[in-house]
Amino acid sequence: MTRLTLPGREVQTSAARILPLTAERGVMPTASWRLLSSVAGELDLDVLVRRFLETLGSEVPFDGACYHQPALDLRISLGSSARHRLQYRLKLPDAVLGEVELRRGRRFREDEISLVEEALALVLHPLRAAHEHSVLMRSLREDHLTGLLNRKALDDDLERELGMVQRYGGDLSVVMLDLDDFKRVNDTAGHAAGDALLKEAARVLRGTIRATDQVFRFAGDEFMLVMPKTPIDCARRTAERIRGRMNAIRLEFDGRTVETTVSVGVAQAWPGEQAARLLQRVDQALYRAKEQGRNYVHWDQQRPL
Repeated sequence: MTRLTLPGREVQTSAARILPLTAERGVMPTASWRLLSSVAGELDLDVLVRRFLETLGSEVPFDGACYHQPALDLRISLGSSARHRLQYRLKLPDAVLGEVELRRGRRFREDEISLVEEALALVLHPLRAAHEHSVLMRSLREDHLTGLLNRKALDDDLERELGMVQRYGGDLSVVMLDLDDFKRVNDTAGHAAGDALLKEAARVLRGTIRATDQVFRFAGDEFMLVMPKTPIDCARRTAERIRGRMNAIRLEFDGRTVETTVSVGVAQAWPGEQAARLLQRVDQALYRAKEQGRNYVHWDQQRPL
């Protein structure tokens, strides 16, 4: 794979050609204009990439495409796999913007490769703006201690998931858990030990849930799981696995052993239920778990009116 250098930009590509930017030749062909127009002003990275690939596909037909940005844990796939591929690493002098792959059953012609490379060069700066916007939005939705999503993200995402259930049907369960006697850890081992325990709890949660589930730091030592397409029985089993794995945590901190147990509440969304009501029910289930002596999973067994 050789490095293709365009004025002011760098791209890695399998094609060993150096191409000037179309825009710098003074006349922008219709295809390039359409490509730029499709992404103009768009700051949602997912939307921008999909629009760009769909527009590019109308100029250079392909069977499948993939955009991958490891820095944002983002992968967008369209179409299917195929034998012949064009692969590009998108790069500016101070930023790597991801990787693009185009696939189809027959070979790409030289003129098609040239158009693809010009199109990628043209989209680099709109892509960078969307990338920076995504980084900013992620920082606003992220808990900086644990790296989990924060309460703002929970409010946004739970509303969206409830809307999906109301529109298309299906099950949605939520799990709320609380580290038992967390204040004691802070008081006896110090706040640094408490922070280390929160980080380890976050690691355990991430390692237990499915890719389709989301985990949030709700407040202090409380965490939330949002589990789409999950009935309450399945959510209960996940909650029990989490409880067992949390019980196994042992941290050595300044000569002290830091450990924990968790109390867990589980609830399933009712048809037409609002987020505030669902959060109230799962919070009540967590309270019942505490009443049972802690280190316990309690599931909401109320029925909708």
